Amino acid sequence: MPRLIAMAQRQRSVPRYFMALEFATEQIRFQFLNGPWEPVAIEIVGVTVGLKIWGPGERGYIFAGNSYSPDVMLFHVGEGSETVMFPKGLSFYLPPKAAHVDASVHVDEHVLCWGDKAYYAWLVIYYTLKR
Repeated sequence: MPRLIAMAQRQRSVPRYFMALEFATEQIRFQFLNGPWEPVAIEIVGVTVGLKIWGPGERGYIFAGNSYSPDVMLFHVGEGSETVMFPKGLSFYLPPKAAHVDASVHVDEHVLCWGDKAYYAWLVIYYTLKR
């Protein structure tokens, strides 16, 4: 079963970031979900995804999504990592953490690996606060 082994937030950097690191030892499609975490709306200005797979025929993919605005923010096939910083006007948004926000609003990480291989997967969300 996959398990989340680290989550971190950096409050003082500009842009701020949210990071999740996950580890699994079986073939699985993992979906890490995190609802809004800031008291105000955020503008997602960049995303990093990464995947390290152990074993022969290292095949898999990872992508970062956002259920609030157009879904797929970054898709990466195979091992490695990739970062994209969005130009002004092409960023993604997430509403503030609040009781009235729809429970289905989230950012997520999807991973698929074939052949019962162990892997690490990571997601970093770079964002600024919307005031």
